Amino acid sequence: GSYTVGRMLSEVKTNVSIPVFCMLRPRSGDFCYSSHEIASLKIDMKLLYDTGADGFVFGALKDDYTLDYNTCKIFIQCIERNIEWTFHRAFDFVQHPTSIHDTLNFVKRCWIFENSHYWWRPRCFIKS
Repeated sequence: GSYTVGRMLSEVKTNVSIPVFCMLRPRSGDFCYSSHEIASLKIDMKLLYDTGADGFVFGALKDDYTLDYNTCKIFIQCIERNIEWTFHRAFDFVQHPTSIHDTLNFVKRCWIFENSHYWWRPRCFIKS
């Protein structure tokens, strides 16, 4: 559970001097999450943030393999501090990968992890 993860993060942060990013993924399989899974991830995310996470690795897709913008926005807005985000390998399943860059432009600092490459994409938040 979350308590164990928080303790593990605390130990890691004590023993390394590099930024530590935490993966937000409730299970293996697809990247389409239920409302229960999203609620659980938000609880975990707040605990990890309070324990010292420097960033988060996440990704959410709809059943048609397009970006689940609303779920991604829920994750990002859950943490008020301006931290770094990495959109994980869910990117590899997206039908139109170039659309992700424009869609995620509301994230100030977002990396995209795809086939072992990182693309830096600094952006400013867009107010809706």
